[in-house]
Order: sequence, then C-alpha cells, then structure tokens
Amino acid sequence: MSEISFGDNYSDISENTGFQFEFYCEHCRDAWRTPYKKYLAGSASNFLGTASSMLGGIFGSASNVADQLRDAGYKAAHDKAFQEAVQEAKDHFHRCRRCSNYLCGQCYNPNLNLCTACAPSIEEEANVAAREAEIEMA
Repeated sequence: MSEISFGDNYSDISENTGFQFEFYCEHCRDAWRTPYKKYLAGSASNFLGTASSMLGGIFGSASNVADQLRDAGYKAAHDKAFQEAVQEAKDHFHRCRRCSNYLCGQCYNPNLNLCTACAPSIEEEANVAAREAEIEMA
C-alpha cells in the first residue's frame, strides 16, 4: 500500500465543472493552489441544465442523462486530478524527515532535510538571544 501524502494539509476547492486543490505549509500555513482543470462532462451538464430550464422537453431528458454520466465519471476524474495535484505539490513542498510535516521552502532547511521547527537556524536563534539580551538590559 502506498503512503498517503498531504493527508491533512490541503483543501479541495473543486466544482462540478472542474478540479482545483490548495495545499499549504504545515508550519507557516502559506498556500499553493493547483491550476484549474476543467471537467468537460460537468460543463455539458450545466449547459443542458440551463437549456432544459429554459426550453424543457428534449433538453430536460438530455440534462438528466448528462447528470448521470457526469456523476459516474466525476469520482474517477476527481481522484485522478487529485493524484496529479499531489505530484505537482511535491515540487512546491518538502517533507521533514523528523516530524514528517510538509513545508514550504522558507520553513525547511535543505542542508539538514529538516524543518526549521525541528532544526532551528543557528543564526536566527543567536539573533533572537541577542535581541532578548538587549531588551533585558534596557
């Protein structure tokens, strides 16, 4: 069984006419959104639904058939779009080898393959300590 990537740090913002997902850094919460991918069966269903509400008759029957076809194929198309989105997101995020969180480039130390929470920057920690000392002296 394969590993589940991005299990809790994404939002599904798909519609019935297309798919789009938003992934975010588990440290700073900065987001990256996939490009919108149209789902043509959903577009056809919306068009026929509009036509049936205006004209009725044959368009109403066509709309019902299109809805059934869309529902049957939507889940498979959605799953495929999500798998593709996860592969794209892997180019934008890094996984910490200690805590296993997915992080943006700002929250990840590529030299250590760790996030900045697991392995804080020595320079930043020294700057924070120096600043705290200044405040205490004042």
